Amino acid sequence: RSGRTVVIVSGDVHWGRISECRLDNGTRLLEVVSSPLTLSDWGFSRAGCPWTPSPTPFEAAGLHGEVTTHRGPDGEPYRPAYDHFCTLEFSKDDAGVRMRVRHWRVDDAPPEGAVVFEAVL
Repeated sequence: RSGRTVVIVSGDVHWGRISECRLDNGTRLLEVVSSPLTLSDWGFSRAGCPWTPSPTPFEAAGLHGEVTTHRGPDGEPYRPAYDHFCTLEFSKDDAGVRMRVRHWRVDDAPPEGAVVFEAVL
């Protein structure tokens, strides 16, 4: 109800994405999901539970509004399915606070982070 941007950060789900939902009142919800370990089939098999795909953004919360899954630098939807992590960078901007999401592949040596999303909050 505040009308301010809310950033939701999550991980440990074995996939990643950056999504946004604009609610009817104009509130902007940004979701940043990053998981350092990909889905390991043997791990799920050993645990005796089946693999399921990631839910639709904001589906579990029952939110209604325009949903966007943001694209990475390659133009494809940002949904890495390999070992990775993200860092969030916040800096002062004339229009507010600038947030950058930097993506890192775990298997890179040396690691090179790439900005995959940027927004003024």
